[in-house]
Amino acid sequence: MTGHLIAVTVVGAVVVGVLVWLLAQLGRVLIRIAEALAAAAVVGLVVWLVIKAVVWAVRQAATHWRTSLTVVAMLAWWQWWGWLSLALTAGVTAVVLGVWRWAARVSFETWSGRWLRSWWLRWTLYAPRLPGWLQACGLSIKATPPRSW
Repeated sequence: MTGHLIAVTVVGAVVVGVLVWLLAQLGRVLIRIAEALAAAAVVGLVVWLVIKAVVWAVRQAATHWRTSLTVVAMLAWWQWWGWLSLALTAGVTAVVLGVWRWAARVSFETWSGRWLRSWWLRWTLYAPRLPGWLQACGLSIKATPPRSW
């Protein structure tokens, strides 16, 4: 082995070592950038989902305002006077309505029965089945979302 070959080998090893060190430093910087971008993407996704949830909740509250106001009133009652007061009031109201229906069916039907029955049927029977009924009669179509390629 000649001195020239040894010098070239040593210089080449030093250059390769410096190059590997530079690549390692570049890799660390790129990892930090990738982690920051991933964190920003997660935060952005969470913000987007929260915005969608708030818009959905506002839309539902506007569409079903009576139910929303009832739920808000019940939660406020629960917060201010406690769950026992709410449960007792609901129970007493149910018992009074039941006794009224049993004792004076005509006046109950005239003043409360038809509204309570229509509300109950609307929420439990008609609203869930209406889209299927409309589809079966040919009065609506099922829209498919557009494809995004």
